Amino acid sequence: MDDGNYIRIVVAPSIRILNSTITTGGTTRAYYNFYLPILEQGGNPRLSQSVTLQGTQVKVQTTGDVNRIKIVVGFPKEGFGFDEGFFGFDRTEEEVVVPDDSILEFYTSEVIVSLGLQG
Repeated sequence: MDDGNYIRIVVAPSIRILNSTITTGGTTRAYYNFYLPILEQGGNPRLSQSVTLQGTQVKVQTTGDVNRIKIVVGFPKEGFGFDEGFFGFDRTEEEVVVPDDSILEFYTSEVIVSLGLQG
């Protein structure tokens, strides 16, 4: 992109929730799996017009004794117009009610976002 033209690239994480009910030995238990990418800024070597997402690790944390989970989305670059309207979000807050005796698993992964990495 040496001609002076440019394009604005925005990368938004995708948070996923998987809810399943498993019965073993006559006991039924609800499982909630949350997949949460944590975006980190990578390099910008300008080798090509590409976006590279590289996951470096996955951490798992399991917990119980939780009756609700509240997810709130923030916009660190809202002043530049990157807000819920730009991303097309219906809402910026979600609350998940968790039944008693449920198992919650949180999978977090650091994802490095690089521009023009592949050449």
